[in-house]
Amino acid sequence: MAYTSQYPTQDTDHVKATVTNNEYDWQPYYATNPLKSVTASWISSNCWEINSDRGQNLPIRFSIDLGASFIIRQMKYVNGHAGDASYWAINSGLNAVVIQGSNSADAFADLDPTHDTDWTQIWSGNLVKHAEEEPDYKYLDLTSNTVSYQYFSLKVASNFGSSVQTCIRRIELQTEDGYGESTIGPFPTFFVS
Repeated sequence: MAYTSQYPTQDTDHVKATVTNNEYDWQPYYATNPLKSVTASWISSNCWEINSDRGQNLPIRFSIDLGASFIIRQMKYVNGHAGDASYWAINSGLNAVVIQGSNSADAFADLDPTHDTDWTQIWSGNLVKHAEEEPDYKYLDLTSNTVSYQYFSLKVASNFGSSVQTCIRRIELQTEDGYGESTIGPFPTFFVS
């Protein structure tokens, strides 16, 4: 199967989180930007990260507005790391996660992770910790999802044990090529005289 990444507009209106670290410029939309490095140091504004001394209180919600509805069938990601395999950095990666979909702008606007109104669960489980090899892309099977959504959310319950920060380097929501696309048409135009 082939998959295509669907990217949101890269700004704070389309990608947002319960907590954002503005001091170090680690914006949520950096994690959805395909132009950001997944191997360089995270100090270079290459990820979304929050720190315990700047409001990190798990659980948190990380939400994405794709701008149109898509049937997302896979998530490609690179979990948290600092550009190396240092213990504290790879333990900052997202661990226990619930992925949800919605078509409600109100649900997207509400970043409280305890509010689930108008959200539908797509997947729940644990992501994979970043390994020493760079880059370390992982693929999460979401083929149980058959519904088209505009808004997606990751409810993050835990990281891999870091008490200092929580981070993810890349999130790409992907459609399955040919799945859900119409195979009928276009229809010819007939004229009656």
